[in-house]
Amino acid sequence: MFLNHIKEQLLKTGGKEISVEWIDGVEYLIYDGFYFQWKKRAYYRNINAKVYPDLKLTITTGKKAPKWFIIKFIEENRPWLNQSLQHHFNELLKLKEERLLPRPKPGGWAPLMGHAMRLEEAKSKREEGVDWKNKVLKVYPGKKSFLQGLFRFYKEEAKRQITVIQKEVSEKMGLYPVKLNFRKPKTQWGNCNSRKEITYNWKLIAAPYRWIEYVVVHETSHLQHMDHSHKFWELVASACPDYEKYSQALKGQQNIFEFLNEESNLYLHKFHFDRIDKKVFIDY
Repeated sequence: MFLNHIKEQLLKTGGKEISVEWIDGVEYLIYDGFYFQWKKRAYYRNINAKVYPDLKLTITTGKKAPKWFIIKFIEENRPWLNQSLQHHFNELLKLKEERLLPRPKPGGWAPLMGHAMRLEEAKSKREEGVDWKNKVLKVYPGKKSFLQGLFRFYKEEAKRQITVIQKEVSEKMGLYPVKLNFRKPKTQWGNCNSRKEITYNWKLIAAPYRWIEYVVVHETSHLQHMDHSHKFWELVASACPDYEKYSQALKGQQNIFEFLNEESNLYLHKFHFDRIDKKVFIDY
C-alpha cells in the first residue's frame, strides 16, 4: 500500500496527471496539454522528445519506462518544449504572410527555387511547366491527386535543375562526381560517398538558387576532402564565399520545405495550437 501511494504521488505534479489515449490509430501520451506521439522501444533506456514544424510532438521511451520518470523529463524540458513550439509557430506565420500554403492546391502558392509560384492544374502533360515571368506553375496530376502530381513535378524539376547546377559547379571546381542520385532523406540535404557518388535531397528545389548552389559546392568539395577539415572549408569558401550565410539560412528556414512532406500538417495540429501566443494571427 505504501509503495502504491508513492507511485500515485509521483504520477501527479501540481494536480496534473499523465494519461494515454489512442487517437486516429495513434498512441498518445498526454500530460498537461502536451500531446506526444508515443514511440516505445524494447531496450531504450533514455527518453527523447522532438518538436516538429507542424507543432507535432513525439516522445521515445523504453517499453517499461515508469510514468513518473517520463513526467520528470517533461517537467525538466518544459521551457524548451514551449519555446520550440512558439518558434515553429512564428515560422508558420511567415509562411502565411508569404501565402505559402501547407497543402498546395490549384489557386494556392508554393515555393520553387525561392519564388512563390501560383499553382494551376494543367489539362494535359503538354501544358505542364513553369511560367517564370508570371510566376505560375502548372501541374498535370493525371489520374492521381493534385498534391501527388506536384510531388512528382518537384522531383523531376529537382533532377533537371540540380544536375545543371552540378555541371556548372564541377566545371568551376574541376571536380566531377561519378553519379548523381536524388532522394528525400529526413536529415540531409546531400551526401557524398567514397565511390564519388553524390546524393541530393530533391526538396532542395524549393529553396533559392544560392542555397542550392551552396549544397552542391559542399558535396562537390567532399570529392576531394571526405571530412570537414580546415582544408575542406577552404575549398568550399573558394567556390562559395558566402557559404556560412546560406548554410544558416537552410538551418533556420526549414518550414519552407514542409509542404513537400507527405505527413506534414502545417497550421492544423489541433493539440498544441492553443498554447501558442496568437496575438498577431487574428485570422486563423
